Amino acid sequence: MRDAGMSINEISRIVGKSYTHVESFLRLADKGEERLIKGVEQGIFPMHFAMKVAESHSSQIQHLLMDAFDEGLVTSENLRCVRRIINTRFKTFPQEQRPSHAVPQDMKYSVDQLRHDIAKICREKDAFVREAGIKEGRVMCLVDGLKTLLADDTFRSLIESEGLAKMPELHSLNTT
Repeated sequence: MRDAGMSINEISRIVGKSYTHVESFLRLADKGEERLIKGVEQGIFPMHFAMKVAESHSSQIQHLLMDAFDEGLVTSENLRCVRRIINTRFKTFPQEQRPSHAVPQDMKYSVDQLRHDIAKICREKDAFVREAGIKEGRVMCLVDGLKTLLADDTFRSLIESEGLAKMPELHSLNTT
C-alpha cells in the first residue's frame, strides 16, 4: 500500500490499526525484521516489544532477545532490564575479545549465559535485600535501646548533668 503511494494515515484507516502501529510495522519491514513482524502478526508479543528488540544495536542481541523470548526468559515487562544485562555483559568482555568497532557482532553470547547472568543478578539483589534487612534490624534495636535508656530517670539525670540531654535534630535531605 505504501509502495502504491498511500499515506500512513490512509493505510491505518484501511487496516484498522493506529497510526503508530502502522508506522512501527513499516519501520520493521524497512529493516527486514521478518521474525519480529511475524511475532507481532501472530499475537505472540506486542508491537512495542518488537520495536524495543529492533532498537538493539546488534543483530546478535536481537536474535538473543528473540531466542530468550521464545524460551520464556524475556517478556515485555522485563525487556529493559534484560537489555541492560546484555549491554553490561558486552561492555565487560575482555578487551582482546572486543571488536575494534563498538557493536559486538562477533561475540558469542547464548540464552544460557543470559539465564546465568539474570540468576546471578537476582542472587546479588537478594543478598543486598537480606543485608539491608539485617542492618535495619540493628538500627531498630539501637532505637529501642535509646528509648529504654531515655525512659530511665537515673540515666536522664546523668546525661543532663553531663550536658548531653539535648538530642540532635535530624534534618531532612529534601529542602523543598
